[in-house]
Formats: sequence, C-alpha cells, structure tokens
Amino acid sequence: MNLQASITIPRRPRDGETGDGIVTVVISYAKSESGTVPPETGWSSTLPTPTQGWYLWTRTVTKYRVRPDTTTYSVSRYAKDGEPGGNGLPGQIPVKKEWVAGDTHRNNYTVIDYLYVRGATKGLSYWYKPLSTINGAEAPPEGGASRVGYKRIDSSDELAVDVLLAEEANVAGFIFKGGQLISVRGTVGGVDADYSGQANFIPNLILDGTEGDV
Repeated sequence: MNLQASITIPRRPRDGETGDGIVTVVISYAKSESGTVPPETGWSSTLPTPTQGWYLWTRTVTKYRVRPDTTTYSVSRYAKDGEPGGNGLPGQIPVKKEWVAGDTHRNNYTVIDYLYVRGATKGLSYWYKPLSTINGAEAPPEGGASRVGYKRIDSSDELAVDVLLAEEANVAGFIFKGGQLISVRGTVGGVDADYSGQANFIPNLILDGTEGDV
C-alpha cells in the first residue's frame, strides 16, 4: 500500500505600487488691484491689511505623494464705501386742532393732525390722532370713546417734535387753554388771582401761536 503526502507552499505576493496621498497644504494671501489676474509677488501666510477697493487673493498649494502639485486661487474684494445718500424726508409737523366733523384729518409723510374732542368738562375731553389720512365724518362721543381709524392719546404722550398738552395743563407758569397759553396770574372781577378754572378769569398775558398775538 503506497501513501502519498502533498505540501502547499504559500507564495509571497509582490509589493503594490506606492499609493497617492496629500503631503502638505500651504495657504498664502496677497492683495492686488486686479480681480482677474493673480498677483505674482507679495504672497504671505498672514492676512494683509485691508485696502478699500483692492482684492484679497487666497492661494492654496497642495503637494501629493505621486501626482503633480496643484495650485488653486480664490478672490474677494474689500468694498469701497458707497456715496452718501440723499437727505431723508423731514419729520412730520404736528398740528393741534379741535375736531370738526367732516374735516380731513391727516397722517402722512409731512403732517399729522392731533385732534381735541372737547367734552363738557376736562375729564370728558380727549386727544386723538388718525392712523392714516381719513375723513372725520363724526367725532367720538363725549368721554373718550374709541373710533375706527383713530387712536386716543393720553395727555402724557410725547410727540416727535412737540409735547401734547392736556387742556388746562400748567407749563412754566402758563396754562394751556383753548389752543392758547395764558398766564397763571390774572384777575377775577378786577381782583388779582391765580387761575383755578374760573370762568371770568382774565389772564395778565395771552400767547396765541395760531394768530401770532401776544
């Protein structure tokens, strides 16, 4: 009886070719007046000081193990300041007046009307402003009720270039009454007195801005 044995000897494969890979990446910067042609000199690893109207170039050089080096560029611009804009529209001119039914009440780029609805007493009188230019066909009823298209204003509301004064408000020794400023000091029946709502009070001084009278 014959016995045979076989032995397998493994073969060592040959080494493969050297693989590719990135060795280094170098980024540098330069500025130039041209936004289409990369600069030939002035490249640095630090960002240059910006100059308005010039271009910032970024150069990236990538070195590989096998294939040739590659160089890529990107560019951005330091913008110049724009020309100064024109003057804006002037602020609204506040106009204070009593509400007259049927008047056009304005709220536009130039004028805004502040409307006084006079009640039987100061406590029943209120200021309003229109939310847009609108026809005031009917005044709000006494007591400061709301009205569509208007905002009721408290006496403490401050305007852009003016201060809204409640009827009979005291301003530096004057009383705001009926669209005029009257002095606190005056007479009642020929006798010196301070104003306290007397119907027959005669002020020592009246300033009427509408008529321009003193």
